[in-house]
Amino acid sequence: MSNSSLQLGYVIGKFVGIFVVPTIAPSHRFPLLLSLPVISTTVWLLLALLHDTGPSTVFLCFFVSAMPLSMAWSLLYRYLEGRNHSDVLGAILSASIIIGSAIAKTIGGSLVSAGLSIYWMPFVASLIYLIPFLGFAFLVQATPEPSATERRKMNSRYPLSQSEKFEFFRRHWIGLVSMTLGYMLLTSARDYRDTFTVDIFEELSGEEEESVSDLVFLLDVPVGIFVCGVLVMLTFIEDNAKNVLCEHGIMFGGYFLLIFFQLLFSANIVGNSAWYMGIGVGTYLAYTPVAAMFYDRIGGALPAAELVGTATFMIQLSDFSGYIGTVLLYSFQGFGLLTFGVDEDSDGFYLDYYRLFSLFVIVVGCFGMGMTAISFTYWRRTLLVAKVM
Repeated sequence: MSNSSLQLGYVIGKFVGIFVVPTIAPSHRFPLLLSLPVISTTVWLLLALLHDTGPSTVFLCFFVSAMPLSMAWSLLYRYLEGRNHSDVLGAILSASIIIGSAIAKTIGGSLVSAGLSIYWMPFVASLIYLIPFLGFAFLVQATPEPSATERRKMNSRYPLSQSEKFEFFRRHWIGLVSMTLGYMLLTSARDYRDTFTVDIFEELSGEEEESVSDLVFLLDVPVGIFVCGVLVMLTFIEDNAKNVLCEHGIMFGGYFLLIFFQLLFSANIVGNSAWYMGIGVGTYLAYTPVAAMFYDRIGGALPAAELVGTATFMIQLSDFSGYIGTVLLYSFQGFGLLTFGVDEDSDGFYLDYYRLFSLFVIVVGCFGMGMTAISFTYWRRTLLVAKVM
């Protein structure tokens, strides 16, 4: 129940963020950024104090806590976009996507192992995160606005009205929809991998949960470092149009790696750890650019006269679409249409955790490569025309 309410909260928060984050005035950005984790931490305290009142309270606390956090990523990236080194900054920030989940699970597991109640654990863990978050938030706020040189190179960024956002989407819907559809399925696969990693490893190797959690942390760290290193290399491609096309190549390669490592593992050529790391590298090579620098570079590659607004509009819209896919997956499970890893006697279609994930990976890889190819074709033609103009 807690995972479903979290996902639903993220979806609602992402939807609200589509209209809030890209249009927020610079003077209101920092107060909102500070308030988001504070609101969630307050809700976690209410969970600890009121969980005995019934399951509806628990559901509501998980739901409400997820909503503000769902806007934090794109709001934070709003400070980084439109700069000469936004690729580096985005890559470093993106490492938190990859490694952050493993760190969170390690901290949460350690607190529970130390005797803390599972209802108090989210609040105490959020306090641990809140202090460094606030410190870094003040550092980000102190960052100067993009210089005149950066604005000439990456185009000026400013909030768009709702009608201007819809007009931007209408003009470039082929490239935007194709990329978002691939990202939608990929987000579902990423979330499934993140949520059921322990269950998958237990099915494959029979190891205890605690040892699996420690192993996953050790495997995710090099994945994050490698993906971050690849994305940092994009900063050496200064031409925005070429950078966008190269990012397509990286994402296409990520989708290919999903299929490649899954086939190797199915043929018993690689072991559990190599398979898990390979799937992780492929997932985040395809996932991370869309969540960060891809739309930032598109904003710089389009003509200066075009209303490009902020990259956070498409980042927030892509994230919303991605979590829609995740909610649909868990809805199939909730309504009994698809049962995984729980009850083999279910009336629905049953698959264990690994088998469902292995099929999902192949589908996501094939579909993602196709959508990336369509997006590449559209943006190559569009950006070449922009260069001529």
